[in-house]
Amino acid sequence: MTTISGIETATVVLRKNRLGSTLNVTPTGTIAPSAYRGIGVVAPAALTSASVFNYGSVLGGLGASGGTHGDGATGGAAVAFLSQGLLENHSLMAGGRGGYGGRDGGQGGAGIIAGAAYAINSGVVDGGAGGFGATLGGPGGAGIVLEKGATLENSGRVNGGDGGAGGFYAYGGGGGAGVVVVAPDRVSNTGAIVGGAGGAGYRGGQAGGPPYGNGHAGAGIVFAAGGSLLNGGLIMAGAAGWGTMPGADAVDFAGTGSIVNSGLILGGAGAYYSVEAFAGGETGGRGVDFAGSGTLTNSGTIAGGAGGIASGSAIGGFFRGGTGGVGVDLAAAHLVNRGVIAGGAGGGSYIGAYYPQLGGAGGAGVRIVASGSTLLNTGLVSGGTGGGGVLLQGGTGGTGVILPTGAIAGNTGIIAGGAGGYSSYAKAGGKGGTGVLINGGTLDNAGIVAGGIGGVGLTGRGASGLAVQFGAAGGEIIEAQGAALHGAFGGWAPGATIDLSGVIAQSLGFLSGTLTLYSAIHTTVDAFAFQGSLSSADFALTPDGAGGTFVTDPAAAVPLPATNPLGDDQPGPAHWLFDNSHPTFG
Repeated sequence: MTTISGIETATVVLRKNRLGSTLNVTPTGTIAPSAYRGIGVVAPAALTSASVFNYGSVLGGLGASGGTHGDGATGGAAVAFLSQGLLENHSLMAGGRGGYGGRDGGQGGAGIIAGAAYAINSGVVDGGAGGFGATLGGPGGAGIVLEKGATLENSGRVNGGDGGAGGFYAYGGGGGAGVVVVAPDRVSNTGAIVGGAGGAGYRGGQAGGPPYGNGHAGAGIVFAAGGSLLNGGLIMAGAAGWGTMPGADAVDFAGTGSIVNSGLILGGAGAYYSVEAFAGGETGGRGVDFAGSGTLTNSGTIAGGAGGIASGSAIGGFFRGGTGGVGVDLAAAHLVNRGVIAGGAGGGSYIGAYYPQLGGAGGAGVRIVASGSTLLNTGLVSGGTGGGGVLLQGGTGGTGVILPTGAIAGNTGIIAGGAGGYSSYAKAGGKGGTGVLINGGTLDNAGIVAGGIGGVGLTGRGASGLAVQFGAAGGEIIEAQGAALHGAFGGWAPGATIDLSGVIAQSLGFLSGTLTLYSAIHTTVDAFAFQGSLSSADFALTPDGAGGTFVTDPAAAVPLPATNPLGDDQPGPAHWLFDNSHPTFG
């Protein structure tokens, strides 16, 4: 065993010996390579097994300067653990800062690069900050990079490095990710994983100046090729700050795998900009971007980042707050929500502003972007609140759930549009958001779907949002007995269908925007509000083949009786999504 109790200024390389390849850094020990780009500790891949236990400080070396006309060099990693074995950090491991660049700044070094190791962190792991760059600030280093089947258990804090500052007419560097998972590895977190902030960029200063600013902030955690994430702590994107960059995502997931969240996942806020020609806020980052395939199970809280504020103060034009980030984006995955998923709030107006500023729209709670994805909600999914406005309206609340063609959602919980934003100076508040936008998809509702409430304004409250909006591709809502819709339907046209499960309606009437359905003895069995120029001629009733009633536009073909869209070969009850025996949710 090698023990470090003092200051070591050279790289410590673990070697095989008769006592084993083990390093122990005591609380008084520090490893800080004096060489540029020096790595604090190296466990070579050739070792059969190694162990590192840190109770002191392990630092990477600084990146070298690129001089007046060159690029800065990358900072050194604190630890490059390339072999199998055990790595434990109970104090501090930090990558080195990137070097100064007369052109681009150098990238910060990673805190830990782990090969096939089992890594345990109860301390602090920092990616190195990017170096200053005259033409572009250097990017921050990742807090931890997992390669080749590594595993991370984190109960401490992992930080991506902040981006380096940029020079005159230059962007700052991008913030580093808290954790980058290269291979399909496993991450368990009960601590905090946070992306680095975007580096400070040139702020202009004159009206109509160029749109430079801070660099893009770092994601909390990035899965490049699948894996698994078990989160009971905090995962958060870095701060964007001033500039023209959108907010960063808290979790970016590509490939195949799974996410189980019982903690808190927060997308980053969008940047804000205040030069006249480019003033306004940018879009907030997503809580989770599940671009791959697999499952996401949430019993905690996932939220998109807030839109950037509308901070314009120059005379002329008007300025808009950024749109809030989406809570969860799904491409080809299955989402089970028992907790809270919310879109980010729209960007508000800069307090004390005297020029017209429009509140940004709230972000969607769940946005399905491709067919084949499913949502089963027993918790709360909500669009984000619209941002506040000055001299103009507050922002529209975000949509709760967006369902494209081939997407399916089952709900026994609550899906709600976000509230509209407030407005001052003689304007109404923003409109409430839509509960569910169905654009070719299917919603099986046995819970509550509600439009968002309108925002407060000096001339009155904004309009309430729709409960359900049908898009151009139509779609279907299966409405169980006892389910609740708070708000009207919008977009009613051929291709839109309402399936009233267990309700037999024989006739209908339409008056003042309300569709009333009657039984054979002309008692009311249900009623729904609709938005638009409609009449009773726009509605037709047919049996659904399962003891209920289809409501369609008579210009559309009558749907077939309900069957399980996931492929069961037998017709079943309308609420097939809530059958726990189905393999998708079993």
